[in-house]
Amino acid sequence: MNEYLIIAKHCLSISVGYAILYFILLFNEIFMKQKYSTRMYIVKNFLKSFILFYIAVNMSYDLLSDYLEGITILDNNMIRIYGSLYVSNDIVALIVVRRLPLTTKIHHTVTTLLLLYFFTLDINDYSNIGILILVYSFFSVYAFTVNFYLAARYFRVEDRNYVTKYINKNRYIDNIRHWSYYIYALLCAINWTINSIIYMVKIYNNTLNWEYILYAVIMSMIIRDDLILMDWLKNKSRIVVI
Repeated sequence: MNEYLIIAKHCLSISVGYAILYFILLFNEIFMKQKYSTRMYIVKNFLKSFILFYIAVNMSYDLLSDYLEGITILDNNMIRIYGSLYVSNDIVALIVVRRLPLTTKIHHTVTTLLLLYFFTLDINDYSNIGILILVYSFFSVYAFTVNFYLAARYFRVEDRNYVTKYINKNRYIDNIRHWSYYIYALLCAINWTINSIIYMVKIYNNTLNWEYILYAVIMSMIIRDDLILMDWLKNKSRIVVI
């Protein structure tokens, strides 16, 4: 029950974050020109990038500290708290952000269901898929620049009458897109490699069970979204950035 209270607390905190960030962005002229659904989408992605950055820094520090102290057993409670924070933004987005793309809704629903199942697992028991969920989530948080770009791209100004005034800002946004693609591609490659190795070991030892097979089917949808987003970032990054 405590885990579900943690999710509720994180969802409440993130909802407050939505309101605060929305209010701050109301002072931005470009933001105010957007439709309400687009404004909420911008807030969602800015907020998620901040949350992922927070998790990346703090979770890495906690895991490294435990390792240096000789602690090899992962703290289930700590991992679940970070997992709840990771997914709570997706849960809130499903409720408050209008007109989310269908693929995004499916993605957020899948991550929510995986989190609820993750709460029932012992991360130190390698017979279950807990370690796979942890590995995928751990590397995913370092892609926080992708979500930042998904929000920041709306602040580009394409009007030729204002291009001189905003050229530096546009260049910064293009640079974020450019580097987000390479970071995202690298993280996905590492992620898929580690997961593939785990599956090969399972197959070699004849310990691959139905849980791993079902997880592979579910993750194929997530990977498909990763490939689509990566291809989109790549095409956008073809613009030469000076």
